[in-house]
Amino acid sequence: MKLDPTSGIPFYRQVEAALAEQIRTGALPSGTLLPSVRLQAEALLVSVITVKQAYDALEAGGLVYSQQGRGTFVAERGAEAAREKVRADLHRELTAARDHARARGVTDDELKSLFLTFLESP
Repeated sequence: MKLDPTSGIPFYRQVEAALAEQIRTGALPSGTLLPSVRLQAEALLVSVITVKQAYDALEAGGLVYSQQGRGTFVAERGAEAAREKVRADLHRELTAARDHARARGVTDDELKSLFLTFLESP
C-alpha cells in the first residue's frame, strides 16, 4: 500500500480505502488478521492514530472486527460490506451529479442520453 501525500485525501482515508478495496476483491479474505496498528503505522510511515482511525472506520462499516488482545480481522461479511459501501458511495456521487445537472437546466432525458453515451464509451 502506498499513500499519496499530494492527493488532498487524509492518510487515514487512503488506508481505509486501500484496505476496503483489498477486502472487496478478496485479496484479504474473511478471517484474515490485519497487521497490528503499530506495525501498519511503521510500514506506512504514519502515526498510530492514523491507522487506528482507518481501522475504526473499517470496523464501523462492518468490514473488520477487533478482538481485545488478538487483533483486527476481516469480517465474514467484509467483502459484501465493502461492495455495499461502494454502491452507497456511488449512489451518493450520482445523486450529486444528477442534482448538479438539474440545477444547470439539463433535463432528465438529456441526462439519460449523456449517461448512456458515457457507459458506451471506452
